[in-house]
Amino acid sequence: MMRARLCSTRGRNIFWLLTSLALTTLSPCGTLLAVPLVAPIPIENLPAVNPANDKLVQVPVSPPLYFTNIHSVQAQYHVLFQGVKIATMTENFTRNQNTYHIENNSIAAGFAAMLKPEKIHTVSTGIVTAKGLRPIAYSQTRKLDPQRNAYAVFNWDAQTVTLKDKSGTFTVPLLAGTQDRLSSMYQFLHLSLKEETTHTFSMTNGNKITDYVYNITPNQSVTTPLGTFTAIYLSSLSQNNSRRSEIWIVPEHGNFPYKMILTDSDGKKFTQVLTKLKITPH
Repeated sequence: MMRARLCSTRGRNIFWLLTSLALTTLSPCGTLLAVPLVAPIPIENLPAVNPANDKLVQVPVSPPLYFTNIHSVQAQYHVLFQGVKIATMTENFTRNQNTYHIENNSIAAGFAAMLKPEKIHTVSTGIVTAKGLRPIAYSQTRKLDPQRNAYAVFNWDAQTVTLKDKSGTFTVPLLAGTQDRLSSMYQFLHLSLKEETTHTFSMTNGNKITDYVYNITPNQSVTTPLGTFTAIYLSSLSQNNSRRSEIWIVPEHGNFPYKMILTDSDGKKFTQVLTKLKITPH
């Protein structure tokens, strides 16, 4: 039973944006089945953020960063399939002393909304330690597909995590540093990757636990509707080069993820790009 629940796909990262898309389905080991959409719209055509209305608050980035610098984060993303916008994601992170709360709402947009106007609500809660985030509870619920709801409860004392989805409830071993789909991205705000060449971690989405391995390349460039920034580029290690995931995090703004791309085995691309960001320090 445990082998059925642990899906270690080293070098094949189906990261958190894909589990939020209304028009995608993931197999137990992360195979992506996508609904073909209309002709691509260049990402450059996305509306730019008005600085007067969406002020970006810079956070001190001299390591160690730690979450003592940050009280809250408000972010918005556009999700695209082959250049076509299919969803909007809004996300709020709040820290209260040694606890945190992350809430994400994903709403299908454009042509995707006409096919299936799905709304997905995802929550992660936990504590903040000297090593960053330690999730306690995770949930993802869907308005139109409640049978795909998924939950995870972390028991760090017993070193187990209980996963619950439509197939049942299972308890599996919990490795040190394991994150959930939301906390994994905010864990970057705690890490200093400047001296690292690879980054590894385990993550659960409530259905399974997956291992992730990334190559790290510093001093790269990323362009989003917020502008162009110097970024740390993370790319997944693939066993057969059939799938690839990429993340650009911006040290100038506390290693916040600005852009993510997953290329599936057939070459189709899913992109998640930051369009609004407000960081409120303590």
